[in-house]
Amino acid sequence: TQDNEAEVEAEEKPLVDWRALDLPESVWLEALKLYDQVKLLKAVQNRQPVRMKHAILAALVVSLCRTNCYPRTIAQICTASNTTKHEIHQYLRLMKQVLGKQYASSQPVTPSAFLHRWCSVLELPLWVADAATIVHDRADKMAIVQGKTPPGIYAASIWLVVWCYNHRHSLNAVGFTLPGNMTVTSACMPNVPNLRKSDPMLECTPQHVSDKGSIGIPTITSVFKRFMPNLKALVDGLLDAHM
Repeated sequence: TQDNEAEVEAEEKPLVDWRALDLPESVWLEALKLYDQVKLLKAVQNRQPVRMKHAILAALVVSLCRTNCYPRTIAQICTASNTTKHEIHQYLRLMKQVLGKQYASSQPVTPSAFLHRWCSVLELPLWVADAATIVHDRADKMAIVQGKTPPGIYAASIWLVVWCYNHRHSLNAVGFTLPGNMTVTSACMPNVPNLRKSDPMLECTPQHVSDKGSIGIPTITSVFKRFMPNLKALVDGLLDAHM
């Protein structure tokens, strides 16, 4: 039957690595069933449904994540499916057209949901996700991240909390006020003289955040640099319990 074929395909060689995305298998099985439906439609047959099966499935996974409130970024789904953002967006528009309103609408996924899942994947404590959410909201209200993509802001918010925690005692000694001439390396590491590491530390680097979120280091760094002049306001009170 069609259901059995979908289950076999899900087990053998998934074109979208739903396990890496930490999605329920039911989402992947539904994507396969929807693909079997839409590939017979004339509008889809004109768009290479067999050769581009991976892109269509990736677009369906994006749609299902949005309608079921699973916080996954398109970049993460690109990585899990070896598909480009352009291909996903192209077929996402087509899927919305042929599947109707049920899959065209999406429930809003809050920044908090993204940040809590991201921190969970990074195996960071719950308080880090809570603090990163506050950093994100403060940065948004202060209008210092205008023009930056949401995933980049999420990633930089997580890294800011981790970095501040790992240097909390030195930063607290200077009132979380950094020198005006401080710089940030291309690896998203601030150059701050006489800054000492605190103990204990969180085992997390910008590369870890980048890898788990499929966000490039340059994207994270560009947002992080905007955070630095406003460090005191962004993290005010967030580390008091850890001093």
